Amino acid sequence: MEQSAKETWKRLLDRARVRLPEPTLRTWLEPAEAVSLEDGKLVVATPDQFAAEWNESKHSALLSDLSSEVLGKRVEVSFRVQEERAKRPQMDFFVAAPTPGHQPPAAGAAAPWALPLNERYSFTTFVVGKSNELAAAAASAAAIVLFHNHPSGDATPSPDDITLTARMVNAGDVMGIDVVDHLILADQTYYSMLESGRVQLRRALREG
Repeated sequence: MEQSAKETWKRLLDRARVRLPEPTLRTWLEPAEAVSLEDGKLVVATPDQFAAEWNESKHSALLSDLSSEVLGKRVEVSFRVQEERAKRPQMDFFVAAPTPGHQPPAAGAAAPWALPLNERYSFTTFVVGKSNELAAAAASAAAIVLFHNHPSGDATPSPDDITLTARMVNAGDVMGIDVVDHLILADQTYYSMLESGRVQLRRALREG
């Protein structure tokens, strides 16, 4: 009897628990969903591109090997971004994307969303006060370290934490600010995106 994609994925996750740490499963694999199983290939959808690239490089080969044990035949496991999420602009918080039906600018003219900021607003005339001192410090920084706490006491990063880290690294690229690390604090422990290799991987992907 043929198994569905979801049943196959569930069985692979159960077997992967023997080989991978529980935090790794919760962070990277459990948020993913199997979407198709055809011609010996299991396609699994992830919440974002960062997770797809990470799972493909770190877990795809292992899961494919485990499939022989679980299913009695080898199934190639590959990852991609969930279809509805893949349509979202990656940098939508910086630049407003053109609306449907938008007319392109005339030849030689700059697109409205590509025009520079108002010349009146620059850091030479920026007045720092209590309401904006944090933003001023970040804007003039050469590098920043992000951190937040998990009141639950579990420092394992959530998929949203990972997505935020990737977006902040992208934002740092735009502003010329290096995101050194993202720390998650919880009771007597912490989690470092730098120590785990996630920030380093993102840099490697950008440079490649």
